[in-house]
Amino acid sequence: MAHGIVHLVQITDCHVTTGPDVPFLGVDPLATLGTVLDHVRAGAAPDAILATGDLAAGGAEAEYRRLKPLLAGMGAPVFLVPGNHDDPATMQRQLAGGAVRAQSLWAAGRWRILFLDSTVPGKDAGRLGPDRLAELDRVLAAHTTRPVLVVLHHNPVPTGSAADACPLEDGVGLLDVLDRHGHVRGVLWGHIHSAFDAVRRGVRLMGSPSSAAPVAVAPGGVAWAETAPGYRRLALHPDGAIATEVVWVKP
Repeated sequence: MAHGIVHLVQITDCHVTTGPDVPFLGVDPLATLGTVLDHVRAGAAPDAILATGDLAAGGAEAEYRRLKPLLAGMGAPVFLVPGNHDDPATMQRQLAGGAVRAQSLWAAGRWRILFLDSTVPGKDAGRLGPDRLAELDRVLAAHTTRPVLVVLHHNPVPTGSAADACPLEDGVGLLDVLDRHGHVRGVLWGHIHSAFDAVRRGVRLMGSPSSAAPVAVAPGGVAWAETAPGYRRLALHPDGAIATEVVWVKP
């Protein structure tokens, strides 16, 4: 964390399958993830990696076992967030340990990073529900002096991507909670398999592409994608500013 800046990499929607003979959208998602992580290693080393859901294609133990060596070998802490294709209990049992972590809060420099589980068993759409939103409100009220980044899987706002059909159903409720806490500086998610950046009431809203395969977005929409896997880099500055870029990893 040179000069107090927290450097992060976000990978998301890896959709790792049980083997190379089981493709996802025409690719071996473990191979494309390997290419993405090679690209990450070739650049500036991050302080942590945020893996924001749909890490497995179906939540099977064999999928997580294939994924684990890649995450464990990154040389930085990896924080897990489940997605709608994951089985949260299996994901934690198979992946968490050592540098790979499943936790709700990380204190990084001056920043506090909050990880939310937005999954609903058996549904593609996400929901936090009143209990999780109330707990988020309490946690934010307890950390008022430091900037906060909120991380989850589902998109809380419309993005112009196909994932708008199965978003965070109580996204308005999430934003209502965040509006009560001026130290929240960013919200980061996956799910959309494309890129999205906006600012709402001073809060940076960021959605990021899949490490496996992009999904087409509506022409002229606010989300965008390239015909390549991708990831996001973030730099969280001590004053609460967020610098970020989406990186597309082309062959």
